[in-house]
Amino acid sequence: MKVLWFTNTPSLAENKAKRKPVGGGWIKSLEQEIIKNSNIELGISFYSDTNIDDFDQSTTKYYPIKPSNNNSKFDVILKRLNSRIEPQSDLEKLIKIVKDFKPDLIHVLGTEGIFGLINQKIKDIPIVISIQGNLTVYSDKFFVGISESSTKKHSPLKSKILLKTYYRDFLVFRKKALREQKILKNANYIIGRTDWDKRITRVLAPKSKYFHNDEILRTPFYQNKWSNNNNTEPIIFTTTGSNLYKGIENILKSALLLDNLNVKYMWKIAGLTPDDRLIKLATKSLKIKVSENLIFLGKISEDILVEELKSASIYVMASHIENSPNNLCEAMILGLPCIASHAGGTATLLENKKDGILIQDGDSYVLSGAILELINNKNKALTYGENARKKALLRHNPDRIVKELINIYENIIKDSQK
Repeated sequence: MKVLWFTNTPSLAENKAKRKPVGGGWIKSLEQEIIKNSNIELGISFYSDTNIDDFDQSTTKYYPIKPSNNNSKFDVILKRLNSRIEPQSDLEKLIKIVKDFKPDLIHVLGTEGIFGLINQKIKDIPIVISIQGNLTVYSDKFFVGISESSTKKHSPLKSKILLKTYYRDFLVFRKKALREQKILKNANYIIGRTDWDKRITRVLAPKSKYFHNDEILRTPFYQNKWSNNNNTEPIIFTTTGSNLYKGIENILKSALLLDNLNVKYMWKIAGLTPDDRLIKLATKSLKIKVSENLIFLGKISEDILVEELKSASIYVMASHIENSPNNLCEAMILGLPCIASHAGGTATLLENKKDGILIQDGDSYVLSGAILELINNKNKALTYGENARKKALLRHNPDRIVKELINIYENIIKDSQK
């Protein structure tokens, strides 16, 4: 069976493609497992920042796509000014790749890019689309933590001049969301993994058939396990990004509430630095300071991340919207006691009061209270962590996931031939 993936990353070919890893670790993990199956001939296509010819690595054929837009300073400014996204003309590049590889099935991993629009051009090959997040729904949550007006008001003058503001990000985000709606409207087959993405695709992709398939996590998280840490003071840990809807303002407010109660703790945050534009925007918009107990680690390697999580006491995921955040899944599979926003698909991942604690997103008081609950009841925290690990190990079992995915591919191919 020949399967062609369209992805946002070069997967296992990052070095050859000269691309720094930016997310998508689960795609690498999936490729690593699926190429072990001799019945699958895999092709992977992705956007490349440089001109690279098609190449083979191991048993996989890779198709780098050079963006149509050039990277001159003028073009970059024009792109920001017009909130430009990938042009429709790029579809011809995708069709050329399909004709060269001649797949039995096309798998589009995510709806954020242009790849899914290929379903408007290709009618004789079945196309299945995996749901990662959903920009359409995320758009409604974009300014829920920090308002649009505050974002405009408190963006630095330099950022406004360079057109590098969160409002500009939102304009691009919204354009991609509209494109995503076109992609899903024409979708015949969907792969998801939460109740949330199943429900929203019944509306956004009404004629599609839905299949469930979980994700394979990064290898080090299977090889390690959290154990009860007798820290002199509890260490809270969060992995996040610089998106507005990730709930950083809730973390900032929650930390100050803990400070007011004279709680002894340390809260480490991976993915952001103290000088990140999001931190500056949040503090100005909310007129608050950053607690001295917050430690921003910036971007760290997965090996360092594993060690940091193992040394922590509690994991917190404070986003306003997510589907199945891998950062939460990674904390769960290590067995770390978790607190997460009840938002998007998180309730599929973590059962409240069994595998951890689910809280209302955006509520800093309930977040602080949940942290105190786990700090003051270590046995409860341990039980939650153990239950979370058991559930995550089953959910993210690589052998089962690959077997189910191949079965999905086979069923789709058969269904498309009716």
